[in-house]
Amino acid sequence: MGAFDIACPICGGPTTIDPNFLSAMEDPIKKLLEWLERLVAIRKNHVPFFGTYDLYGRVENKDGSVGIDIYNVSGEAVGLHEKCWELAGKPDWHWFVKHRLFSGDHMYLPPFDKYSGQFYNWMVFVSSDDISTAFDPSTDETNSNRILKRIAEIQLYKRSCD
Repeated sequence: MGAFDIACPICGGPTTIDPNFLSAMEDPIKKLLEWLERLVAIRKNHVPFFGTYDLYGRVENKDGSVGIDIYNVSGEAVGLHEKCWELAGKPDWHWFVKHRLFSGDHMYLPPFDKYSGQFYNWMVFVSSDDISTAFDPSTDETNSNRILKRIAEIQLYKRSCD
């Protein structure tokens, strides 16, 4: 059985970091990227579920005893970065339905798309100029503004389709 990653439907970035690469990563870079692994699953019942991505389509709690399916096949929940959800104003399930944003439907967006393949190419990504697009948006204004721009584009696109 193979593992697969799901891109955040808001920022278009990866929702997990390869554990082998993470263990070899320098501490300053780890700290800048660790927010990517803190996810929230927004469920139809409007109760957010916080955890990490298990590489098989679920957000799990810390000990892995409870998981929520976020892959679009089930339609049970949508998974995304907790910080992207906060930047979007903590929208509920209906916001994601209205904007047609579901986990598994959205592939990586630029610049993340250049590094995707069977396995995400973290080694090349962290040594590129694009690394700043993965910095924690709560501490990096440039990345925060990039994500806020994406949120505005999502909302503008939906209005133009109504």
